[in-house]
Amino acid sequence: MTPHRSIAAILIFGLLILILVWTAVLWRIAIERQAILRDAAASASTVTTALEQHTLRAIRQVDQLTRFVKYEFERRHGHFDLKQALAEGTVKDPFMVQVSLADANGKIVATTIAGGVGISIADREHFRVHQELSNDNLFISHPVLGRVSRKWVLQFTRRLNHPDGSFAGVVIVSQAPDYFTTDFYTNAVLGQYGEVAVIADDNAMLARSTGAGVAIAGTGELPPFSAAQRRSGIQRDPVDGIERIVAYRHLRDYPLAVQVGLSLDEALTEHRHVARVYLTMATFVSVALIVFFVLIAYLMQRLIGRDQQLTRLISFDALTGLPNRYALMEALRRALSVPDQVGKVALLHIDLDNFKSVNDTLGHTQGDEIIRQVAERFAPCMPPEAMLARFAGDEFMVLLTGSGATDAAEPLGETLLATLKSPMVADGTSFALHASIGVTFWSKPEETEADLIKKADLAMYSAKEAGKSVVRVYTQQMTYQAHQLVVWERQMEQALVNGEFFLAYQPIVALESDCVRGMEALIRWRHPERGVLSAGEFIPLAETTGQIVAIGEFVLTQACRQLAAWRGTPMASLRLAVNVSSVQFWRGDIGELVERLMRAYAVEPNRLELEVTESVMVKNPALVEMKIKQFKRAGVRIALDDFGTGYSSLSYLTRFPVDTLKVDRSFVESIPDSSRSCLMISNIVNIARSLGIELIVEGVENARQLDWLRHFVPLCAQGYLFSRAVEIEQIESVIARLGICE
Repeated sequence: MTPHRSIAAILIFGLLILILVWTAVLWRIAIERQAILRDAAASASTVTTALEQHTLRAIRQVDQLTRFVKYEFERRHGHFDLKQALAEGTVKDPFMVQVSLADANGKIVATTIAGGVGISIADREHFRVHQELSNDNLFISHPVLGRVSRKWVLQFTRRLNHPDGSFAGVVIVSQAPDYFTTDFYTNAVLGQYGEVAVIADDNAMLARSTGAGVAIAGTGELPPFSAAQRRSGIQRDPVDGIERIVAYRHLRDYPLAVQVGLSLDEALTEHRHVARVYLTMATFVSVALIVFFVLIAYLMQRLIGRDQQLTRLISFDALTGLPNRYALMEALRRALSVPDQVGKVALLHIDLDNFKSVNDTLGHTQGDEIIRQVAERFAPCMPPEAMLARFAGDEFMVLLTGSGATDAAEPLGETLLATLKSPMVADGTSFALHASIGVTFWSKPEETEADLIKKADLAMYSAKEAGKSVVRVYTQQMTYQAHQLVVWERQMEQALVNGEFFLAYQPIVALESDCVRGMEALIRWRHPERGVLSAGEFIPLAETTGQIVAIGEFVLTQACRQLAAWRGTPMASLRLAVNVSSVQFWRGDIGELVERLMRAYAVEPNRLELEVTESVMVKNPALVEMKIKQFKRAGVRIALDDFGTGYSSLSYLTRFPVDTLKVDRSFVESIPDSSRSCLMISNIVNIARSLGIELIVEGVENARQLDWLRHFVPLCAQGYLFSRAVEIEQIESVIARLGICE
């Protein structure tokens, strides 16, 4: 058994003991609680039986009284003398509030309380129910405020008939609601928060008292019981919200029920004390067991940890916990020391694209957090025979060995790229991150680990040149291209020194008036050997070598200088558009550079326009928005270049303050013959106009294209049909031919 498994076994054994202790304690507490609840339920049931008998006895007395009065009234044909019956004691009950007779019109004609004769009860339910129904049933009302007694009472009534069976009136026995509950039981029976109640079948509460002697009966404002509460068990009282152990009993022969409830909290008071004792004892035992087993595990871990710490310091990256450069080189050296492994070793070099911009914008602390997140995403993708290592700052290496290494390398690279598709989050900011991956194989016995790393590095840079976020396998051509790249890099450095770069200008024409609205500044290289080179022939190399930053600064400087030179001339109203490389855009100081140049050359607001591609927008929308707002504060217009070819979405157009959309030439080439291209341009025009954004169509080269586009004026266009990009000396002739928009 390994040391770690021994520690795990000890801790698991301790955990099992803890589970056993707590299971026994909680089981004992639960058993005692159930016993207490059963005893409380039995007590409540006993009290309910007594309350049932008490209530039945009281109601039967009233029932007999109303039957007697009805009998005498009808026997004497309505000439029943209530006062005489009262004097004789036949209707006397010390617990009754009053006995009354009402005629067929609802007027009190006789009562045991002085001053009640003549009062009308015709609107009361206990009168109307007998007026409408001919049965002989006893009716029990909800608590009402008696008009004769001026007290809250329950009205027990029975119909009186004439000899012909017609309605003659009612006999009314008024009973105080609290007679059924108040002073019936003491605290010794119900406790401080016990409760007794009488409930009608329609869920109305007729009388209620608590064990504390608080009667809540006859107020007319008692909340009704729900159907679910009309049963025995643990219920929450609708009046005071107290949970009680309830016993419920329906009265035989009457539409009433009685209920007794004992406070659950009071019933469990002693149990809670006992439970606390049990839990305290279990806690002390648990703490002692935990301390004991943790101490043993800690001592064992210390012994194991000392050895592992030394190993990790030498072979693992502190930030990600992955093997470091040293560990990878050692593993690669061991793999290459076995001649039979030729053709069975693969190396992947992974470089995070544009990671420098993350450090520049978010800081190195958040950059480290991103590196950790990347490592966490890569690690689960590794097959058992693979070794993932952090090779350098934003670079990772994967070493694959075994018979399937060469076949698995490229698919593994694609899998790693897929893990980066979901956005990264750092410091509350979400942004896209991509990587370029180079793959190489051990194909010759004489190759060293340094040779393989160099080849993987070249393949990785080939992936970057191919557009990034791709996997490239090393070929011999890459070595040649690397040599050529060094040559080009040296030549571009010399070109900056010798002034071989210059700007050419292509007019942007307003189709509604066929005049020049602005110019696009395009960099050219007057190469001493190859002649004049367009941007597409050297800008990708400049982005790869990093020289695009210096070249981009040159272009911005020349553009601002030209705008200053046009001041005071007819061309002063022209806008000048400049392409901004994505590499330059993500540099932290481009905003400061633009502001500095605008001030230095006193460029008027909205004369300089920066063109950025859609791919820039999706990498880190929050940072893009911040940079664009900085440009706008400086008075710079923003154009979205190559619209429709990349990641465009309406959300970016509405989120970012874009002034101009430039429709890519790929849509224009096939108009008006391609219905799909025509529909695409029509939709883009509608989108731009609905958002108030100016639209420029690139690549207009023939009259048929122009004629079709004129249907959408006002609209701007540029292309060879109007003019190729010309040097500054030729601009005047272009302006003379086309004219400048007013």
